[in-house]
Amino acid sequence: QGTKPASKIWYDILTKVLRDYGFQMCTVDHALFVKYLGDNKWFYCLISTDDVLCSYPHASYFHELMRYFNKYFNLSIQEGSVLSYLNMRIIQTEHIISLDQAEYIFDMLVSYFGPDIT
Repeated sequence: QGTKPASKIWYDILTKVLRDYGFQMCTVDHALFVKYLGDNKWFYCLISTDDVLCSYPHASYFHELMRYFNKYFNLSIQEGSVLSYLNMRIIQTEHIISLDQAEYIFDMLVSYFGPDIT
């Protein structure tokens, strides 16, 4: 941290850990990593600096990855039906996944126009 190539070094470390675990980097978007689990099931990891967003068919896959990551990193994990990732709110139900930036937009409005905005 604090050096010019720090983010590149971090990306290289995280990439190596994900590849060693069996993920492959997407050729179109190098922030997306995929792992085929068999039976037409996939595990996706999207990385941005030190944030990782995962999508998986069952929580056991995620918890196994977190145990692996814990060998290398100190983690803080957010799970649930409402998540926050890169100023996006992600709401998951059994029927839909919704993405919005409502809280971020509201915070921006308050910073420009004051707290009395309604």
